[in-house]
Amino acid sequence: MSDHDQRDSSPEIDESDTGEYGRLLLRSARLDGPSPGKRQRAVEQVLASGRSQHTLRHPRLARGLVGFVGCLALGAGVWIRWTASPTLSPEPIRPAVSPALSPPPAPRPTRPACPKTVAATGLSPLVDDMEDQNARLLLNDSRSGSWSLFSDGTGQVKPQAGGVLHPSRIPGARGKSRFALHASGGRFTDWGLNVSADLSPPNCYDASVYAGVQFWARGKGRIQVGARLIDVIDVKFGGLCTKDCYNVHKTGVELGPAWAHYVVRWAELEQGAYPGRVEFDAARLQAIDFAVYAADTPFDVWIDDVSFLPR
Repeated sequence: MSDHDQRDSSPEIDESDTGEYGRLLLRSARLDGPSPGKRQRAVEQVLASGRSQHTLRHPRLARGLVGFVGCLALGAGVWIRWTASPTLSPEPIRPAVSPALSPPPAPRPTRPACPKTVAATGLSPLVDDMEDQNARLLLNDSRSGSWSLFSDGTGQVKPQAGGVLHPSRIPGARGKSRFALHASGGRFTDWGLNVSADLSPPNCYDASVYAGVQFWARGKGRIQVGARLIDVIDVKFGGLCTKDCYNVHKTGVELGPAWAHYVVRWAELEQGAYPGRVEFDAARLQAIDFAVYAADTPFDVWIDDVSFLPR
């Protein structure tokens, strides 16, 4: 066989081979090309290069050349894509910042213990209806105190201040009620006067089972309704206070000429903005107060049916 016959018998790269290489290169170009138009031109150039190799007679050489051209196309696509992408500066590394920590709450000051605590059950809220006409409170729910009246001594008061306070007959009565506490007086110039119901002296009376106090009243002017803690009473009078005493938790109540029912909750009570402040604790009561400040004198006050407020 002649050399010419041997060359003619060598297999050539036909269209089917070129199509296979084209499909492979197309796949590669689609993965790496920066845009559809550029990918298409790259594929066409590779296919054109493959068709121009019909004069090549050796299949291994043809495949190698086509593979080389494919690598060039792949590299070109990667280069184009890299140069077309914007240059991004690396994000600066910021040091971790620890969250701000709130300071721990200040510990509550420890209070001296009550000498003894008498706890209310909540079953008998009525403190006194005054119908027995004496100064003692009703013996309900472990209460054992009495009513008292004290003043600063700068004005005249009826009945006389400085001792127990007995009920007075209500003119014309108030329904079924015939007696109530009554106090009246002229102008005072110091702190005023105070009507108190001592609950269980000298013990602490735990009234935390109740929500506050309620009562009936009428009169001229304003009164201060308070819950006096053992913590604000001077040690000379059985309390635990040694300095800045008698800053009682209280709230003001405006009275009118007609009898009306009033409700005061523990949450409404506040101390004055002066030294001697302590947190309110209904488990440390010694008395319920009805006070008249000097600024609210002269006065004429009636109080009846004093009771704790059930929850």
